[in-house]
Amino acid sequence: MQILEASDIMEQTSKQVKIERKVVIKLIDGTIIRGLVNLNSDTVPLDRISDLFIKGEKPFIVIYGSTVGGKHDQVFVVNKGLIMWASPTADEGDWQY
Repeated sequence: MQILEASDIMEQTSKQVKIERKVVIKLIDGTIIRGLVNLNSDTVPLDRISDLFIKGEKPFIVIYGSTVGGKHDQVFVVNKGLIMWASPTADEGDWQY
C-alpha cells in the first residue's frame, strides 16, 4: 500500500480544474460552516452547488478555507446526510456572522 504525503495529494489534485463556490452550510447539530467547495470534486461533472447533493455520487463533501466559530482556514469532510441546508454566497459580506 502506498502512503501519500499531503503535498503529493495536492499535486495530483492541482492537475484537475477546480470550480470553487462559496457556501454556507448548516449541520443537524446546529454548526454553521462557511467555506469553499469544489464542484469538480465528484465523479460526475457538476454545474451548481445543489448538484453536489442531487447528482453527486460521493457520500461526503469537502469544505475548505472554512470558518467555524472563531477558527479560520479549516478543512472539513462532512457526511452529506448531516447537512440540513446549504446556500451559495456571492458577497464577502455573506461571510460575516
